[in-house]
Amino acid sequence: MFSSKSVCQDTNRQNGEVKVFEPIYLGGVFQLKEGDRLETTFYWTLDVQTDSGKTFFGAFAV
Repeated sequence: MFSSKSVCQDTNRQNGEVKVFEPIYLGGVFQLKEGDRLETTFYWTLDVQTDSGKTFFGAFAV
């Protein structure tokens, strides 16, 4: 597994409040065999933005 974290500041705030976002990218490459399964567990926290288009999960064949 590999993870990367960067800090981004939201500059489009109209009320003068500064909000900092901390996106985290986590990825890995696995050699799967027939019958193998992928599973993830997600714990809801206030830090996760669940609005449409803000949090993504996916798997890709390489």
